[in-house]
Amino acid sequence: MWTIFYTIALIASITEAIPRTDVTVSGLSSGGAMTAQLHLVFSSTISGSGILAGPPYYCAQGSSTRVDTCLYGPVTLIPVEKLISQLQSYVSAGTADPTSNLKNDPVYIFSGRFDPVVFPDVVKLNEKIFSSFGTNIKTNYKMRATHGFITDNFGGLCEFPDLEYFINNCSFNLAYDVLNHIFGGNLTKPTKPVPLTGQFVAIEQPAFMNPESINTTDLKNTNIFSYWANWLKTSTTTYKSSFQLRTFKLPDLTGISSIGASGFDKEGYVYYPTNCTKGKKCPIHVALHGCLQGKWRIGDVFAKKTGYLEVAELNNIIILFPQIVATHTDPSNPEGCWDWWGYGSPNYANKLGTQMAGVKKMIDSLRAINAALDA
Repeated sequence: MWTIFYTIALIASITEAIPRTDVTVSGLSSGGAMTAQLHLVFSSTISGSGILAGPPYYCAQGSSTRVDTCLYGPVTLIPVEKLISQLQSYVSAGTADPTSNLKNDPVYIFSGRFDPVVFPDVVKLNEKIFSSFGTNIKTNYKMRATHGFITDNFGGLCEFPDLEYFINNCSFNLAYDVLNHIFGGNLTKPTKPVPLTGQFVAIEQPAFMNPESINTTDLKNTNIFSYWANWLKTSTTTYKSSFQLRTFKLPDLTGISSIGASGFDKEGYVYYPTNCTKGKKCPIHVALHGCLQGKWRIGDVFAKKTGYLEVAELNNIIILFPQIVATHTDPSNPEGCWDWWGYGSPNYANKLGTQMAGVKKMIDSLRAINAALDA
């Protein structure tokens, strides 16, 4: 009798300890703020997150006049309980998923000690918000870093801002540390150059933000998802001798309308690890660039140089890199930031927000393609 009860309890504890890892997200700076929004609002789909040097959820409360406070503080002017209450009001209205989904979800929070763009005390407020929902939090606040994505092999000097790419070489693999926490602590760590023999694909973001239309579009008498799945399986993808990734474009989806996606660039990127093009079931991780890091300014440097691809290849994780473009009118977003203060939509922090809905629809499209790969 006791053996049966012990076995049931053991199975229950193991099940509870395993994070849901079908879709997760991480991001830097404005991408970090967007990460918090996506995880808190779409918690029935997204099961883990990495918030890197980003302001807390709903900090600006829809007002550009509060942006500076959400970057520099003082934290006494940022009402954490009010921000949590706003999320709960969205849940009640059906524009955010129940917060009960967040319990035990892995969350990683990073801030460099010398960050001059988003002060560390502001970033740390993310911990208060997520801990209130019972998440599994890992923090990284001790690194002598400024404001940028941290790597162990690329970027500017660790303690000085890199104004070209906002990527700093601090001899630390942040992409691995984030993903390893999100995926339960047992990922394989890159210790030498990793042959990237998967598919690095440029995607049409407007098409991927309209999965319903794609799903009804026939190409050569077959569903577009099945067509792309077959294309992934048969395409040659890299120069294996030099490990230099070639960028392949998704088969033409011309004519498929967008959802009126405010601020999105025309193209984004997806990396499919080798095994994930051959029928292996792979989780999806969404990696969000920061301000001034989009394709419009630095091309594919954020996607290829931050370390995500090597970790993804070794551990069979599909990485989606959505892209925001700089705009100067309607909306005004001259630095190409993700919308965390309401420049593009008054609903920027719930399911009705244009960028929130756009990323969610790209996730839905990738999940449908995964189903086609498994078929």
